[in-house]
Amino acid sequence: MESLKFNVKEMAAILKMVKAMIMADGVVDSNEKNFLGYLLHNLGINENDPVIFYLSDAMEFDIAIATIKNMSSSQKRYFTAYLGVMIAIDEDIDKEEVALWKMISILCNLPTMTINEAVKEAHEYMIAKN
Repeated sequence: MESLKFNVKEMAAILKMVKAMIMADGVVDSNEKNFLGYLLHNLGINENDPVIFYLSDAMEFDIAIATIKNMSSSQKRYFTAYLGVMIAIDEDIDKEEVALWKMISILCNLPTMTINEAVKEAHEYMIAKN
């Protein structure tokens, strides 16, 4: 599996969407927080560096959508897989999260995958990373 690189704008856009996914069901689970930390680490984001969080918070959703839409196919697959895991990580597949995942996928022209496929693919990324 290829090593993926993301620029600062792409990382901010990804973070914006992941935070929206975490908040979709109105509950922030500890597994979601832990997985967000893992994702940030994989993207090369220092959790103690406020810059990427500021950029993400300041980024408008239309800019985040356009940024993700312009990422490579490999980057989009990675992002899609991790969004799917974020839905399943709290062991409660919530309809609001699934609806948001579908909407983000359509707007950003992401590849289609089931949650099981997303979890499997993210697991493969994790194994390849280690």
